[in-house]
Amino acid sequence: MKNLTNYREIMLKKNIVKPKYLWFTTFGSFINNERNFLNKDVLDFGCDIESNCYKQFLIQNNNSKNKYYGFDLSHTTINWLNENSFYYDFWLDNNKKFDVINASEVYEHLENELRENFLKRCFDLLKSGGVLYIDIPYIANLNIIEFFRRDRTHKPVACEDEAIYINQFGFETELFVGGYTVPYYGLFVNLYRIFTNLILGFKPFLVTFIIAKKINEK
Repeated sequence: MKNLTNYREIMLKKNIVKPKYLWFTTFGSFINNERNFLNKDVLDFGCDIESNCYKQFLIQNNNSKNKYYGFDLSHTTINWLNENSFYYDFWLDNNKKFDVINASEVYEHLENELRENFLKRCFDLLKSGGVLYIDIPYIANLNIIEFFRRDRTHKPVACEDEAIYINQFGFETELFVGGYTVPYYGLFVNLYRIFTNLILGFKPFLVTFIIAKKINEK
C-alpha cells in the first residue's frame, strides 16, 4: 500500500521512470509487438475466454512445450479454463514458476491493498528475469475520466507513480502511453475529443502499458 514513507520515495524517484508517449491509433498492436510469449510459460491474470493474451500465446508458441495458464473470478471463464487444463489459482497455488504474467485491463479494478498483494505475489511466482505486463487506462484524458465515472469498479491509477511503486517490489519498469481514438466513436467525435483534451490541458492518449522485469530476489 502507498503509505506516507514509501510515497515520499516515489516522489523522489520521478525522474527514474518517465512515460514514453507513442502516437498510435491502434496502441493494441504496439502492446502485442512488445509482449513476448515465445517459449514462455504464461499466466494470464484476470483473463477471459480465449483472451487476446491467449490468442497471442497460440500464435507465438505453435507446437511448443510451453504452457498457457489463466486466472479469473468469472465462473464461466473458470469453467473454460478447467475444461482446457489452463486454470491456475494465482493466490493459492505454489507449484509453478512463470516466465510471464499478463494483467490486461484488470489492475485498475484492484484496491490499493490488493494491488500491493498482487505485486508481491507476481514477484514470488515469476522466475528470475521474468516479466509482468500491465495495461491500464491512462487517467489524464477526458474520455477516461468519464469512463471511470460510469463504472465504479474502476479505481484511477496514476501511471507514473504506479510504475515507480512497482519498482519497490523488485522490478525494473518501462512505461508507455499511447492510443488516441475511441473505437465506438466516429472520426469527427474523436477529433473533437483530441482537440478538447489538448485545449483543456489533458493528453489525447488512452492506454498505459507497463513492462516490469523482475531484477532481483528479496
